[in-house]
Amino acid sequence: MKNEKNIRLLLLGILLLLVLISGCKTTTFTLRDAVMAKGMDEEGYPIDITTVFSTTEPKIFAWFSYAYAPSGTRVKTVWIYEPSGETITTFEDTLEEVDGKIGFYLTKPEKGWVVGGHRVDFYVEEEFVKSLSFSIE
Repeated sequence: MKNEKNIRLLLLGILLLLVLISGCKTTTFTLRDAVMAKGMDEEGYPIDITTVFSTTEPKIFAWFSYAYAPSGTRVKTVWIYEPSGETITTFEDTLEEVDGKIGFYLTKPEKGWVVGGHRVDFYVEEEFVKSLSFSIE
C-alpha cells in the first residue's frame, strides 16, 4: 500500500515535470537585421548603408545583428558573383554573445572589383538564413 502511494506520487511528479517542460519556450537564433555597408564604426555598427558600390570602394561590408544565439553558435557568409554563380570567398566565425552584431568584409582585389551583381548568403550552423544582394558599378 505504501509502495503504491510512492509510485503514484512519483508518476504525478513526472507528469507535472513534463507539463512544465512542455510549457517552456526554447530560444533559438533570431536574425534581427542585415545590411550591406561601406564601413563599420568603432562600436560595430554599419556606416553608409547601401546596395550599390563603386569600383573604387576599398572594402564592402555585410553586417548582421542577432538575438538568442547560444554561445558557440557557428555563422558563415558565402560571397557570390551572381552572373556566374561563382563563390568569391567564404568567411566563418563563432558567436560568443547571446545578443550582438557581426560584420564581414571583402577588401578590394588587386585587379579591382568585378562589375555586376553579387550577393552574400548568411548561414547559422550550416542552415541558410538570408541573402543580401548588392552591385558594383
